[in-house]
Amino acid sequence: MPCKKRDFHKAITKKGFIEEKKRDHIFYIFTDMDGKLYRRVHTKVSHGGSADISNDLLSAMYKQMKFRSKDDLKKYIDCSLGEDEYREQLRTTGLKV
Repeated sequence: MPCKKRDFHKAITKKGFIEEKKRDHIFYIFTDMDGKLYRRVHTKVSHGGSADISNDLLSAMYKQMKFRSKDDLKKYIDCSLGEDEYREQLRTTGLKV
């Protein structure tokens, strides 16, 4: 099920990601506990096009963002998976966030 770009932006910028606007894309980069950019966990969204993020794009994004599944990404966007739980998931994969 697609999600709205604005819902995606609103959710992840409240939970550890910052945005960097570039010419044709908005890059979202995770920050560690000290607020430093942690570029190994990132994704991007196009400025133009549809107001929705397609299922195919969500499939690519969950991998870039190091979620266990696309469902976990959707829970993160819907706010049923919080930042602390996400950080714990990342730590279990060996990332130091």
